[in-house]
Amino acid sequence: EKEGELWFEVDEQTLRRSQMEVKKATGAAPTSIMDLFPAPTSQTHSSEAGKYVAMDCEMVGVGPDGVESALARVSLVNYHGGVLLDTYVKPVGRITDYRTHVSGVEPHHLRDAPSLQDVQQRVFDLLQGKVLVGHGLKNDFRALLLEHPRRMVRDTSKYRPFRRISRGKTPGLKRLVKHFL
Repeated sequence: EKEGELWFEVDEQTLRRSQMEVKKATGAAPTSIMDLFPAPTSQTHSSEAGKYVAMDCEMVGVGPDGVESALARVSLVNYHGGVLLDTYVKPVGRITDYRTHVSGVEPHHLRDAPSLQDVQQRVFDLLQGKVLVGHGLKNDFRALLLEHPRRMVRDTSKYRPFRRISRGKTPGLKRLVKHFL
């Protein structure tokens, strides 16, 4: 990370100030870390992108034995969890493994799905000027055939303090959620 760049770490002084602001606004001390994140106001619509966008993609297997991955679904949400895009994608190539147990994708989801090209453009437009948060984003970018400026990417699989809980290895998202949330 570059100096002065906000990631997930927050210094103790900022954290205490946030806790005091929550207590002042609600009359109660925050009970979880989520209490420190502001809820949408009447001026903030849940469908507006804002500065931060989170993304996740689901893949299906294509080619012999389904070992190659192809994009099948893209989901983007804003800081408040408002859905900006949640769409299936017609994969390029013949699907040989839906990976339903992992992806949740079934054949009927993809019958009338938009093309990869259409979805790429929508994702590209939504990400312009945004800080993108996700886990294992390298795989998502590969499937989308897109890039995003490195300085605007916050990948939880690469964040060093998170990697400590996996002894320097890439931590699984399930493990991060269990540990931190």
